[in-house]
Amino acid sequence: MRREYIDFSTGIPVNVELATVEEYPLHWHNYIEVLYVLKGSISVNINAGTYELVENEVEIVNVDEAHRIFSKDKDNRVLIFHIDPYFFEKYYNDIKNMFFYTNSSEEGAQESEEYDELRTFLSILLCELVQKSDNYDEEIENTLVELLYHLINNFHYLMHEQEELRENDEQLDRYHRISKYIYNNYINFNNKNS
Repeated sequence: MRREYIDFSTGIPVNVELATVEEYPLHWHNYIEVLYVLKGSISVNINAGTYELVENEVEIVNVDEAHRIFSKDKDNRVLIFHIDPYFFEKYYNDIKNMFFYTNSSEEGAQESEEYDELRTFLSILLCELVQKSDNYDEEIENTLVELLYHLINNFHYLMHEQEELRENDEQLDRYHRISKYIYNNYINFNNKNS
């Protein structure tokens, strides 16, 4: 298992690659990764769970989440977005401790409006990166900010656990602080005992 790094020193806080995935071994990295299946199917192993993604489905891999991507479908096409979490820190200072969740375990779960909007943001980012029109870097940054708030409002892990939290920001913040504390102390405990 290895840690990967992406250099965002060009000033653009996102990069995208089009890939055909057969086997991408277990790894983790210092950025948010979004997988968008354009054709075929892939499987993603994140921590202890394995999720199958089919055409038009999306999966979010959070910062420092160990994951593996593989597929028996040799004709798959996947857009892989790498997003710099340090860019997001300007707008949400605790982004590295934020966990996003997509539902890829139920058939048809990604046919709702929030998933359509997520795919639209990803498509805009791709178009701007490819076309590189005037002020494309500003357009990318503006789209990323909109994407950030869309992710927080629709794909934050606590939102999927408790629908009533959408109405109670104070309680949501409290749960987030608790889970962050548990996560950080669990990692520290594991590092000491390794």
